[in-house]
Amino acid sequence: MNSPQSTKRTPKTQLVRRGLSKAKRIAYNAVYGFPNSHVRNQGIISVIVPCYNVEPYLEKCLRSILDQDYPYIEVVVVDDGSPDNSYEIARRVAKKDRRVKIVRQLNKGLGGARNTGVASARGSFITFVDPDDTISKSGYLKMVQTLHRTNSDFVVGTMQRQLGSKRWIPKWAQAVHGQTRLRAVLADDPSILQDVFACNKLFRKSFWESNVGKFPERIRYEDQKPTAIAYSTSSSFDVIPDVVYTWVIREDGSSITQGKANIEDLQDRLKVKQSVKEVLANKVHPDIFNYWQAKAIGFDLESYFEQIPRTNETYWQELQAGVRELATGMDLSSWSQVSFHNRAKAQAAIHGNREDIAIILSELQENGRTFEISRVNGKTICSADYLDRLSFRLADEYREASSIDLLAKFRISSATWTPSGDLKLCGLAYVPGFTSSEDRSLTLSLTSDINKDAADLDRFPTKRIDVIDADVVVGDAYASHISDGFECVIPYDWFVQAVGSGNNKWQAKLHLEALGLTLSGNFDSRSNFGNAFKFNHAPLIQGSRLAITYNAVSGIEIRATAERPIIAALSVTGREAKIALEPEYFGDSDKSAAILELSHPVAKTVIMVRPDTEGSFSFSVSFPELDQRYLHADDCYWNFRAGVRGGPLNHLQIGQTTEELHSMKNDSDSLVPVLSPNGYLRMSEVVTPAFVQDLQIEEGGLKVTVSAKPSDEINGAHWVLVSTSGHRIQATVTRIDDETLCLIFSTSIEVNEQTLSQPSGGYSLRLVNDEFSYWLPVSPGLADSFPIYSTSSLHNIRATRTPKAGALWISIDAPLGWEERGRFAKRSLIREVRAANLPIANATLFESYGGKNCSDSPLEISKKLLEQGEGGIHYWTVKDGSIAVPNGTVPVVLESRLYHEVLSSAAFLVNNNNFPYYFAKRPGQTYIQTWHGTPLKKIGNDVPGANLSVSYRELMKREAASWDLLIAQNDFSAEQLPKSFGYEGRTITSGYPRNDVLNSTQSAEIRLKTRSQLGIQDDELAVLYAPTWRDNQKTESNQYKLVSYLNATELQGKVATPVKVLLRGHSNTAQGRSSTDPNSIIDVTDYPDVNDLYLACDVLITDYSSVMFDYVNTGKPILYLVPDLESYAGEVRGFYLDFEAIAPGPLARSTSELATWLSDLQALNAEFSEKYEVFANEFTRHDDGNASERISDEWAASISDAESQ
Repeated sequence: MNSPQSTKRTPKTQLVRRGLSKAKRIAYNAVYGFPNSHVRNQGIISVIVPCYNVEPYLEKCLRSILDQDYPYIEVVVVDDGSPDNSYEIARRVAKKDRRVKIVRQLNKGLGGARNTGVASARGSFITFVDPDDTISKSGYLKMVQTLHRTNSDFVVGTMQRQLGSKRWIPKWAQAVHGQTRLRAVLADDPSILQDVFACNKLFRKSFWESNVGKFPERIRYEDQKPTAIAYSTSSSFDVIPDVVYTWVIREDGSSITQGKANIEDLQDRLKVKQSVKEVLANKVHPDIFNYWQAKAIGFDLESYFEQIPRTNETYWQELQAGVRELATGMDLSSWSQVSFHNRAKAQAAIHGNREDIAIILSELQENGRTFEISRVNGKTICSADYLDRLSFRLADEYREASSIDLLAKFRISSATWTPSGDLKLCGLAYVPGFTSSEDRSLTLSLTSDINKDAADLDRFPTKRIDVIDADVVVGDAYASHISDGFECVIPYDWFVQAVGSGNNKWQAKLHLEALGLTLSGNFDSRSNFGNAFKFNHAPLIQGSRLAITYNAVSGIEIRATAERPIIAALSVTGREAKIALEPEYFGDSDKSAAILELSHPVAKTVIMVRPDTEGSFSFSVSFPELDQRYLHADDCYWNFRAGVRGGPLNHLQIGQTTEELHSMKNDSDSLVPVLSPNGYLRMSEVVTPAFVQDLQIEEGGLKVTVSAKPSDEINGAHWVLVSTSGHRIQATVTRIDDETLCLIFSTSIEVNEQTLSQPSGGYSLRLVNDEFSYWLPVSPGLADSFPIYSTSSLHNIRATRTPKAGALWISIDAPLGWEERGRFAKRSLIREVRAANLPIANATLFESYGGKNCSDSPLEISKKLLEQGEGGIHYWTVKDGSIAVPNGTVPVVLESRLYHEVLSSAAFLVNNNNFPYYFAKRPGQTYIQTWHGTPLKKIGNDVPGANLSVSYRELMKREAASWDLLIAQNDFSAEQLPKSFGYEGRTITSGYPRNDVLNSTQSAEIRLKTRSQLGIQDDELAVLYAPTWRDNQKTESNQYKLVSYLNATELQGKVATPVKVLLRGHSNTAQGRSSTDPNSIIDVTDYPDVNDLYLACDVLITDYSSVMFDYVNTGKPILYLVPDLESYAGEVRGFYLDFEAIAPGPLARSTSELATWLSDLQALNAEFSEKYEVFANEFTRHDDGNASERISDEWAASISDAESQ
């Protein structure tokens, strides 16, 4: 191993000596452009920022660097020939801050730009930042202080990722950065090789220049070779758990690290792997090299395996060759460090069957990433359902579980303080894929910073408990974890003794004995449902308070806060507070005056008082009024610090607990005392005039007790539950007394003589009027009782609170029993029902859009068959209890036991989409596929590979092979649909049964009834806006996003006729929409029958949706809003037809264009009448009102044929 050269500082960058006078420090800072700071200068950090086409991100990135707590930095911006305005942005920032300098060059790529930056750097330390990322405010301070303490060559901080507003620490980073490691070397823990990034590291420049050298140029993944050299040649480095760097994932996918399906990306990755192999081979211990080989195949190439089903043969051959090369020389000890699923994928590549990769990936998408773990003949074996479907037999040695497969998971559900002061921790402790035995042993230890080696002395026993929702929470398809709950009580006296011994911080660790091993670790996750997102604090112990915190790296930590000024008395009235401090805290300090500082992110006040006659300090505090925009920030708190004149200012302690402080609040107060995460007093701005005291789930409804005094604000507002999709449930309100209200919410509704559930979804309790919408928080005591569950025949209800605001959150879900919920229950039901081999029953299962409604052609077929007494028992799939079914039919809830049984045994199956992935048609079943539209856009096997999951592709192959009859609306569909799905069975061109009503005598009556129901006036122009979904547009929760290019307010303002806009989102976007403005738009996405809407409206606005082929039956105008036409046609999906040539209406690019056309419908009709007629003749010739009759005849014929056989 090479040793680094000396890290001697040059005079230009040497530290400012502690003995320099204040005037000299100010002069020094002025020379180099550093702001004056109390932070000690421990050496200049050169931050190298390469820029190329980063105009939207650069300023935010630079601001995060310049706003660092450690100000002694220079920012070297390397303009790498960027064609956009990146240089101008950098220059504008540099004019305001002399610490920024700009170097310009012709494009050399990221590696070349970084090398230029290093050559221009003058700091003692160097680090790198990609211009679309940001740095944590204290990041550089923590890193430079660490290096100052250890004199290591470099320090590695934790990296988090960000997509939109969502931030998370990747699992690998949680594991690698789980604890602080100072003066480490690579042999201590080779897993650090997973952290291959340059940007979350701070290097001594002398070490970089002597040992690392330069980045490779003109190649992706240029970080990996330099970091491998750094790890392998360093005399020591440091690893800290602090998040120092945020890697922003661009939502448009334009980052160079987001193109894994690109073959050039794969080739660069493999080239870099080869170069790192050359760095490490024969230079590090064989155990380290074995680990790196396993990481290269099992970790680094994982995302490339996922591209195989959507890439070409060349890509597959390249990856296959790369895996074989990297695997050369790997022995079983190396393979044991590759996780089970990745072992299987790598072996599939080595065996050379591409289909095997698709089989594995498909099951991982369907069943999740766990696998079954069991003991067989004294060995621990891994199993997965896909093994039996592979073209090769995975050898036994690759199925034997290793330490990487046996990772215990520890989840905190709640942490509460008992009346006697004991701490009770509850959670889950389990091994994924393993159903633990009764003799499982689990202990919890608290390890202090002072005495980390004494963990065994501080172990606490746990009690095993059942956790009813464990299988739903965990999502393990191969094992049940209901009995893996635990409860651990840590006595108050233990904390008293520990604090008295000088300990003030402990990390909780759990130790699970299972499978002949002791598996230890931190809490690695926390429940969203209980109080684990907002822990309550304990009373004071010997002047300190116990505060519980959680982070993704360290898990649960318990801190005894440092001794601080203690509040003797506190009172709050409105925006005034009186605070008295106990004088004993200040000891022998100068007590001639005391200072109290209160600060908010946007305001600050300092008060100085003299002691009273008894030597005490009392402050009268008047809190400034804040602008409304600051009252809804995440951190809307006033923090306190106090001290005597000339001394340090410290945060304040108070004796009360969280709940006791909450009880001090009066409804007239606009501030309430709370405790910070570390247990110190602060004031929270009250942004809601009420809070939830109690909640009871009763038959058919919720009873919510709210603390709220009468006021004009409350009296003129409404109490509503509002779902994420905008559905509202109004409360019935009763005042109990001057301070309390009782709210009753009905969770059921009556529809056509059927009692239904309110729609499924997450609901927040809000107090709303035209000017505000307050989310109502819950009291700490009520939060400790969460989650609260209730099950009925209509729905399941769960009451919790939101993580940040602590507001009441109600989830309404399908009425499934616990034995029907979660992946384990689903897999168990699938296997059980298949094994039962149920007899084929005289019944028909109808399904449309996955049970989201009872509509479309299956509905019309069901109606016709009921009239004729055909089809046996008619079952309808419903996703939850809110879906009304036709009279005379039986609802069956998706994923229930009954659903699995009917799907397996009904003689007839009718669907307009697909059944779940586990569906397997049995002999004696007949499957009629109606599909749900004439395909303008490419579907099935013709969709671009990147836009469909491998699971869906495999599912649709199985689906098409199961169809017995395919119904087509027109001749074009009859020809195209079988091609798109690889279907070789019988197709009939019957017209769509769903369109019969559009050509019936009932259409006028339906129009009037629907317009009345929706509140559309006779003089209003009803516009139905029905956009399709975009494969490349998803929400942060990975749901397809409702893409709306229509500005309803603008449209209504520009069209003289009163306009009512009806928004009909695609069924795929129902979960990805946000609530709409009811004043401008009526959201009819959940309206059960779209035909009613076709008849009720006067104009259709759509884009690439198949609704145009149905709506044309009405003869009413169609307009198109298609600002993304080129990208959708060329990249996102593509068309079968010449859309621009056949469209029977204008293709508008903006709302303004639409308004022009809507203002003169007569001119529109005149211009497009000929195209409209051609379109109708081409695609709706068979829609004559009798399609259902024709299908009924086919049905009767099929039964007759079956009976004759």
